[in-house]
Amino acid sequence: MNNFAITSPQLLACASMFLLSACGSSNSSTTSASQTSYPFELTATLNNSCGAKTPFSDIELLLQDDDWQVIERYQADVSGVISFTSSDEYINYTLVAGSQQGDEVSGLDIQSFYQANSAIASRYSATYDSQISDESCECLSNNVVLTHRTLASVRDVHSSLPYDAAVAIDSNTTQFTNVQACRETGDNWPVASFMVSGDSLSGQLVGAANFLTSFEESDGWALAAIEIPEEVSLVANEALSFTSAQLFADAEHFNMAIAVADQSLLIFNSHDYVSTAQYKFIAQQTLGSSSTLFSESSLTSTQQILSSSFDDAYNADVEVTDVDIDYINFSELSADGSFDYRSVNNHPMAIITFSYSVLDDEGQYYPVTWTTYHEAQGSLASSVSLPDYPDIVNQTTTIIEATQVTLVRSDSSSRYQDYISFFQQGKGITTTEVADGDFNDDIHFYQANHQLR
Repeated sequence: MNNFAITSPQLLACASMFLLSACGSSNSSTTSASQTSYPFELTATLNNSCGAKTPFSDIELLLQDDDWQVIERYQADVSGVISFTSSDEYINYTLVAGSQQGDEVSGLDIQSFYQANSAIASRYSATYDSQISDESCECLSNNVVLTHRTLASVRDVHSSLPYDAAVAIDSNTTQFTNVQACRETGDNWPVASFMVSGDSLSGQLVGAANFLTSFEESDGWALAAIEIPEEVSLVANEALSFTSAQLFADAEHFNMAIAVADQSLLIFNSHDYVSTAQYKFIAQQTLGSSSTLFSESSLTSTQQILSSSFDDAYNADVEVTDVDIDYINFSELSADGSFDYRSVNNHPMAIITFSYSVLDDEGQYYPVTWTTYHEAQGSLASSVSLPDYPDIVNQTTTIIEATQVTLVRSDSSSRYQDYISFFQQGKGITTTEVADGDFNDDIHFYQANHQLR
């Protein structure tokens, strides 16, 4: 990597990160008259291949004031727990956690939370592949041969389990190669779905699917697709492409792409798990894009809807309104570390992420990601240098590889406290599991991205 490859959007973002003074915030921490102490607890975990959680202790919490200056530091114990008592109901803090993926060198994942509720049980899910232990897992890999109704052409192929590829053997047979099924030793195998859809010989949209719920060592797993979906008309779809899926049994099933101007879609609504299923709808529109020799930028508008009724999910109105966000120069991010996205109406939260390559003392680069969860206007947590991590934000040692700004609106609330409470519990905007609340049942977000090539 070469420093000359940093383009003007990165330089602007860099400037906002390198200054050592923040702008402060409009909201100060408050103390309830009826309660003078609040027990804060955060649990950090690492998931193995079969979904089992183990404690993750390579993490610390920096308690900060309204200017992101560090007040106190707390280390996780061997159980991955950080706990303390706060006199403030709402606090600012930054998590600094070790991170490592695949064959990459280890780095840091940093997350900063503005005015978080100190009484909310917080969660952090770590990514550290070399520390994952699968000793308690039982995993099997094999090919799955799915026989199904005749397809003249294939549109979608999907399994709820990871697999390498799907290959059409003939018009009635599809093979999923190297499917991996894992379970905790002694537990049940996952409910695994396998699906194909496409056009029949007569040109009708058709599909078929079935489930595997037990696995054994063999030369291959064979499955007949006996689940037949219903073709359901869409009220209107003249401008959007979107994806549809169902969430149940801790996984995403029947993922299908709906093209612009499609008048119908397929719904699997007669299987054994339909009573617990949520229908998932994600529509996305690209509002703008730009590309240079060194980088690429984009602005997208995305809406996710979850519902137990497919009529509610798939026939909802989707927001496609253009919006004035500078996704090329990021002019809403000022050189002093302040930012202001209040011009985007009704999106109370800004999630601002920088991905760095940082030069260490031995001349090697390591990855760092720093995400700030904040109101739509304020100061970047990364505008203040963290004790013991001075080289993370440094003009001579840091290259900003990517900048991402996400502006979030939930249909269920306009209160910022509902937003920060959702994210400090370790939840994400989109989900592959049945939602346990209504915050992301109908959620919209604009996302500006800038990425070095």
